[in-house]
Amino acid sequence: MADTPEFVDLINRLRAMLASEYRRGQADAAHRIIQAAQGEVSPSVAPPGHHRNPELPGMNGTRKYSSRRAPAGLPDELVTRVLKERGRQGASSKEIEAAAQSDLEKLVSQSGIRFALDRGRNVGKYRNEHGRWFLVEEVRN
Repeated sequence: MADTPEFVDLINRLRAMLASEYRRGQADAAHRIIQAAQGEVSPSVAPPGHHRNPELPGMNGTRKYSSRRAPAGLPDELVTRVLKERGRQGASSKEIEAAAQSDLEKLVSQSGIRFALDRGRNVGKYRNEHGRWFLVEEVRN
């Protein structure tokens, strides 16, 4: 069965559109690299009306900790705090991320939370049931 002329035309138009978008992306990336090299780069695209919080790390010229990474141990602390609060209800990794309260806790990434959960499960600190995580209760004598 041969392709119809309409189908071939559609494929050619899609290819042209994809090539155009790819070139546009390349030009935008090159422009951002040049801006960064010149020290003029702005933050990633933010929603209209969104202003960066100058109190966040790295935003006010002083660096108490890395600007994009949570301090070591913070993902474990966040996970433990949220799972203690939730008790028998448990929480998904997304719910744990959403429960971050402080600016520091909000630096914890979803991958950091999942890593902390997996590491905690391997040492018997957490358990997972159907996508929900729970603290493993210690047996007291």
